[in-house]
Amino acid sequence: MRKISVHSAILLMFLPFLLLTSCNQDSETTSKTESVAEKALTSKTKLDTLSCVCIWDKVPLRAEPRRDGKWLSSLSLGETVQWFGETAIDSSDKNREYLRIQLSDGKTGWASSYGLVKDSEVGAVKEATFLYRRPDLLTITDEKLESMDMVAVDEDKGDWIHVIGEKRKKRGWIKRDHVTTKRNDVAVAILASKKLAEQSELSESERIEQILSELPYSDSYFIEKLKKRIAGPEADEPMDGEEDIQTIMRDTSQSNVRKLSRKR
Repeated sequence: MRKISVHSAILLMFLPFLLLTSCNQDSETTSKTESVAEKALTSKTKLDTLSCVCIWDKVPLRAEPRRDGKWLSSLSLGETVQWFGETAIDSSDKNREYLRIQLSDGKTGWASSYGLVKDSEVGAVKEATFLYRRPDLLTITDEKLESMDMVAVDEDKGDWIHVIGEKRKKRGWIKRDHVTTKRNDVAVAILASKKLAEQSELSESERIEQILSELPYSDSYFIEKLKKRIAGPEADEPMDGEEDIQTIMRDTSQSNVRKLSRKR
């Protein structure tokens, strides 16, 4: 019989232990690698999402991208959601486009793209202003936005921004300083506008007083605006672009008077 040396015997005794240690190390390395990969994927997903603003009140959030998909929740006017970049078309409903989004509470689902403005920021109009076709004072239009109107800001160029109004009824360029994007201002503007639009037997002043007592924010730009409406109507401040138009009309009128005088 062949004899086994002492060194070989010791090696055979510790071989199972060495194999077990090696396996555990490989397992830990694999787990760490998977953990790093998961974190990288999560980080990439967060970076790849885009903010979308809801411009239509009560837009349905559905489990499937179709009109008869299971209802999960609804979006509020002015609410900001995250879009994963995924889209789907419902061919049974006039090829309506849906976006896969995530709400602030983490709930995910599909919502119609018509009720959302991609890659945008929510804002509220501070003072009444005319809309412009392009970022140029010469392209002024007859359309205007009123104070406290909600808008989605989807483009900027210098001191101009492009905005889309509620239900996509109005869109165009306005000066940047005519819009506030502060969270408190936007919330007060939207909540107050909704309340004032409701049917009520109360007078406007009474409704505004009720609104002021219920609003969760007291440091909003629009609080003083609402208080002034209670005090009574004042001379309207000229809107952006209106001063220029009034000056041109006044100068033209004075010029015509001087011409008539010379003829006499």
